[in-house]
Parts: sequence; C-alpha cells; structure tokens
Amino acid sequence: MLLQESAGCENEKLRPYPYESNVESKNGCTVYREDFQNEASGWPNKERYHYASGAYQIISTTHQAEAHIHPFSAIGGYSPGGDIGSTEPAVGVPVANGPWFGDLDASVSVELRSEAGSGDLAAAAGLVFHLNDRGYYALIISRSTSGSRGISFKLVKKYHFATAAQDLTPWREAPLSDLVAGPQKKASVQCRGKAISVFLQGQAVAKLDDDDFDEGLVGMVLYGKGRAIFRDLLAEEACDGRQAFRLNTPDSRSSK
Repeated sequence: MLLQESAGCENEKLRPYPYESNVESKNGCTVYREDFQNEASGWPNKERYHYASGAYQIISTTHQAEAHIHPFSAIGGYSPGGDIGSTEPAVGVPVANGPWFGDLDASVSVELRSEAGSGDLAAAAGLVFHLNDRGYYALIISRSTSGSRGISFKLVKKYHFATAAQDLTPWREAPLSDLVAGPQKKASVQCRGKAISVFLQGQAVAKLDDDDFDEGLVGMVLYGKGRAIFRDLLAEEACDGRQAFRLNTPDSRSSK
C-alpha cells in the first residue's frame, strides 16, 4: 500500500479516522488542531511515546542501536517500532498523525528536558512536517550552545534509509529578547512550495528553499537522550495564496 493511501484516507472502509474529530474546514482549507486531551485521537500510545495529561510525551533513555521503522497507518499514526530506549540520537524518534498537507502553516509548543550532553549530543526536539514514505523535515530546538539562558535551533531533513539527519541550517542562537519566559517554546513553520520559513515564539528566524519532501503528515520528534513534552499542535492548509500566517503568540495577543 502506498503511504498516501494509508495516511490520506484512501480506504473509506476505515473511516472515520480517529484524528478526524480534530479536523475542520475553514474557508475551504483543512485545519487540524490537537490538544492531546483525547487519548482516542489516534496518536501512538506506548510506554515511551504517549499521551500525558493534555500533552504528548516522547522519552529516550539510551542510544545503542538504530530504531526500526514502523509502517504508516491510517488508524495508528506513525511511530518507530521496537524499543526507542535504544535509538541512536541521529536517528531520532518521530511520531505523526492527522491529515496529509502540502503547503501549510504548522506549530507546536515544546518543553525539552535534556538529560546529558551538549551541541549535537544534547537532546533536541520539535516539529515534524511533510513526513512521508521517503522522510521528513523537522524544526528542532535545544538548549543554548553558548551556555546562555536562550535556546538554539536548526532545520533538518531526514531520509528513512539514512542513519543521520541532514542539516539544512546550522545550530543558531535564538535572540533571548524574543523569547517568552517559561519552559514551553513555540516552534512554527510556513511552507509555500519549496520555500520554508521558520519562526520561534512568533518571531521569524530563518528562511530557505528545499523541495525534497513536498507533502506529508505533521508531528513531533525527539533526538538524543532525554524527555520532550509537546502541546497544542496546529496545522493549517494554505490552499489560498492570500491566506495569512496566524502566529497567535502570547506577545501578539497582548499587543492587540
């Protein structure tokens, strides 16, 4: 079965899909909102990646062997198979669910609890998008590489057959003045064709072109050894070029 047939609701006998309770149409565009309150909404729910009281949690404890890839499923989302406690940091632990998106605006709030390491050895977590049968993109954040109170970020792409992700940007420091206090950081992307724009806490921080993966699922990922807690996943189809990207950050709301 092709990936898009599995993830894209081709088999009508399986409908309604669990995630469909969180999908709506707005001005003719698909909007997918996940607050992780309902454990029947279709996300993989196992020991180390599961729902957690209005959030979703991924945990990785050791990194000795490569993860096995679990097939895509219309009713079970996407997750690595086997024991992710033995996942190599470069392989990552991605999970995904929901409808299929091409051009989109997507965001998730991330709380990262790294156990050890620094730089590429530190835990990093964030937003997965355009995850398909070939691979995915991910906007990941980690603690500051300079030792400051800020955070670092980079955009990567990962082919399923490869043992490591490819950097589309190097690690970059996010300006501390642009960050809202608290453990949760909002990571957002805007995709229009091959153009990918990156936002942290509603502030534009990077833009580049890459078109290896032009459509797929949205989700989250954890690299390295640690724990990541995710809240408020949002993906909006950009089916009209006039559609604005709504950041809806605490800063932007308070300024109105």
